[in-house]
Amino acid sequence: MGNIGFDKKMDYTVIGDSVNVAFRLQELTKNRPNVVLISDKTRRAVVKSLLDVREFGEYNAGQIMGELKIYELLGQQGKPKVE
Repeated sequence: MGNIGFDKKMDYTVIGDSVNVAFRLQELTKNRPNVVLISDKTRRAVVKSLLDVREFGEYNAGQIMGELKIYELLGQQGKPKVE
């Protein structure tokens, strides 16, 4: 979280790589209702056996972050899938 502004008007906002990645993933879902995308980093942070995912593709997130491997979250293992 950071503050952007000056003494008379302060605006607090979140900034950084995580926010940038979340924004880019959201942009990829604009024309795909009911789709949840996660990065490979998120997939690896969660116990893989808990998630049912399929590879969505790779996305060039610019010079700082490079290529991101993206997955579509289908649900939890053993639970009904989102269609």
